[in-house]
Amino acid sequence: MTRTFKRAFASRATRALSLLLAGMLCLMGCPMAAAEAPARVSYLGPQGTYTEEATQFFFGDGASLNPRETVQDAIADLLGGDTDYAVIPQENTLGGAVVGYVDALIAAEDAWVVGEVVLPISQTLMGVPGATLQDIRTVCSHAQGLAQSAQWRAEHLPDAAVEEMASTAAAASYVAQTGDASIAAVAAPGAAPLYGLEVLAENVQISRANKTRFYVLSGAPLEGENLTRAVFVATCEASGIDDILVAMREAGLEIVALHDRPEGSRLGSYHYVIEAEDAEGISDEQAAACELEGVRFAGRFNAVEKGPEAIPLWSADSPAMASIVAYVEAIMDETSPDYVPPERRIALFDSDGTLVGERYPTYVDQCMLVYRLLHDDTYQGSPEDVAFAEDLEAAYLNHEPLPESPRSTAQMAAESFAGFTVEEYQDYVRAFMEQPVPGFERMTYGERWFAPMVSLVRWLAERDFQVYICSGTERLFLRAMIEDTLGEWIPPYRVIGSGFSLTATGQGDTAPRSYTYAPEDQVLLEGNMIFKNLKMNKVVSIVDEIGVPPLMVFGNSSGDFAMGQYALQNGGRAYMLLCDDTERDYGDAEEAAAFAEECAALGFETVSMRDEFETIYGDGVEMAEAEALEPAA
Repeated sequence: MTRTFKRAFASRATRALSLLLAGMLCLMGCPMAAAEAPARVSYLGPQGTYTEEATQFFFGDGASLNPRETVQDAIADLLGGDTDYAVIPQENTLGGAVVGYVDALIAAEDAWVVGEVVLPISQTLMGVPGATLQDIRTVCSHAQGLAQSAQWRAEHLPDAAVEEMASTAAAASYVAQTGDASIAAVAAPGAAPLYGLEVLAENVQISRANKTRFYVLSGAPLEGENLTRAVFVATCEASGIDDILVAMREAGLEIVALHDRPEGSRLGSYHYVIEAEDAEGISDEQAAACELEGVRFAGRFNAVEKGPEAIPLWSADSPAMASIVAYVEAIMDETSPDYVPPERRIALFDSDGTLVGERYPTYVDQCMLVYRLLHDDTYQGSPEDVAFAEDLEAAYLNHEPLPESPRSTAQMAAESFAGFTVEEYQDYVRAFMEQPVPGFERMTYGERWFAPMVSLVRWLAERDFQVYICSGTERLFLRAMIEDTLGEWIPPYRVIGSGFSLTATGQGDTAPRSYTYAPEDQVLLEGNMIFKNLKMNKVVSIVDEIGVPPLMVFGNSSGDFAMGQYALQNGGRAYMLLCDDTERDYGDAEEAAAFAEECAALGFETVSMRDEFETIYGDGVEMAEAEALEPAA
């Protein structure tokens, strides 16, 4: 039985259409917003499937969702009037058409396609709490999940058996119910917390370019302007499909997808599901021109795609975030010419002014030097150093230009901690991190991190980047400073910084090359700054300590230009923060604008802290003073 796209609506179809039209706020690329009455939607369940994710993305939070065991059940709810819509999968970039679901669409002659969702798929291997990869003997999932993870399983679980389930979420539920540490599921990441499972491995699919197309079905066709996609179901001999495709092209339509399924009555006869597109919108005349013998018009709609997850705490419209996300996606796509394997994904961050505040009072290591010289009763510095520390503290507390240092503050710091063991020195740093920061309410030095940049570090690490810090700050200090906030993603051996000279307790005047470290020895700070990791020295450090150029560099001053240039020279990217926020931090808009011009001339991208960060230091932190300081010396 065929039908035309102008057939009369049944009463339930009219209700469905009114709900959809009421709910659609922007058909050109936006998911469905809340409808006047909550939309009732059936979908392939159980909870935790990718179909549920697509449904939630399309309909938003206002819909009433009804998970069903099969696609046929979801469509039956729609056709029986129990729901207003049904959402079903159709095609995956890696596994191709899901034939059972295509068959269900072909059979549903009273259902119309009124929307399409393209969803990125990230397959995750999960097991019961405490399970490890070494425990896994069986992997269960939907057929698509098994196919998409086959290459990863061949490498990491070559001896594991497979068991097919009705859906990826059903597989996760099954593993949770068995409680068996030898069984794992390949499912959507959200299924792990839903079913109380632990993630054993992320992104186990063949390619990061893994996407699935879902159709939104209704009991009535969607009508309106600017609907750019249409679906047709054709039934004909294989030799007749050419005429149908030619007619569609002559009507001004471009073919988006074509799936064939056996018609069932004789060999060589097929059903074809054809999706076509016209960027200008598909008119009634175009649809009518395609309604040939054996061709059923199945609906007009727009396709929406769920984009990559935003970096937490960055503004949704941040140009820098869009650039970072697009660049990282290309790097991770194994089908892309820009693909870079994980072992070469290097991201470098400066520290002060890039990861942590430096404008007030000043650089965090200099703040600790002032504390050591002026407020630590266990230490007495030289009169010259104490006088400088007094001038420095008075200047930054009174928002005055910082004094010139009579000699290297790094050397002062090296001398002020001479004789400390490495462990004692780092314990001192940890204790200092608990001190309150002048100029802010409710913030310690250990909380002085730029929250969006911490999110970025985590986001990159979750995408298999090796994240380093390459800073002018002394590295033992940095290692202690970052451990509570960034230590999960930046281990100590990825902290590159300036260096204090070290000695052993029993070494005396013996040269290091001639002294053998003894069992009773401890490593001590000797009292000298031997390497300042600034400008060209940062490039030297990268070459010496990493051995490959970075793909991404993040900085905030001309001291970071050298490593930014090194990244660009080798095909990478450089991003520089602009300290231009005068309400949430002690920024300077004019200085930031001038710095942005310098960066643009060098090919660096910039990040406006004012415009592109949702927060800077997190909730509850406020400036105690409103005036901006001069830059730190």
